[in-house]
Amino acid sequence: TLFRSGEYNAESHRARILGQHVAEYMRALKEESEETYQRQFSAYIKSGVTEDNLEAMYTSAHAAIRKDPSPAKAEKKEVKKQRFNKKKLNHKERRERIRQIGRA
Repeated sequence: TLFRSGEYNAESHRARILGQHVAEYMRALKEESEETYQRQFSAYIKSGVTEDNLEAMYTSAHAAIRKDPSPAKAEKKEVKKQRFNKKKLNHKERRERIRQIGRA
C-alpha cells in the first residue's frame, strides 16, 4: 500500500505507477487460467506487451510525455448527422402539405 501507518511509501507508489501490480496479476492469471488471461489481456498481447516488458512500456511513455507534454492533436472525424424524427415544418410548409394532401 502507498500509506503504511500514515506514512508515504515512495517505492510502493513507483511500483503502482509503473504497473508492477498489473504484471503480478498477469503472471498469476497466466498460471491460473490461460484462457482467461488471453481474453483479459488480448489488447496487450496484440501489442506485444508481456508482464516482463510492462514496466519498460510505462517508463518509455513517461519519458515521451516529459519530452513533449503537449497533447497530440486528434483527427477530426467527419460525422454524418442522422435525423430519426421528421423536421418541424413552419406554418407555410404545413399549409402547403395540407393542400397537397387535399389534392390527392
